[in-house]
Amino acid sequence: MFPDSLVPVPVGVAMALVVAVCLVMAVLRFLLGPTQYDRLAAFETFTVLLLAVFSVLILLHGTLWYLDIILVVSVVGFLSTVAYAKFLERGDIMDE
Repeated sequence: MFPDSLVPVPVGVAMALVVAVCLVMAVLRFLLGPTQYDRLAAFETFTVLLLAVFSVLILLHGTLWYLDIILVVSVVGFLSTVAYAKFLERGDIMDE
């Protein structure tokens, strides 16, 4: 299917299925989490799993085009998690 694939296609499909199941569980935790801290942890998990999706795409396509997306998603995910955690702790994001 992909001539430049770094892994065999069945292995890549299996990795994608595992990541998809984990993504569904993270979304359920985000929607059903009883506290805001559970939702924050689920959002961080979702961000890491999104990075795993792009990593699987790198392995399947045999290209490094997705590394820029991984970098942007990781930085935005980290900064948004830190900002939201600060908001939950203090009730305000900006220091005055």
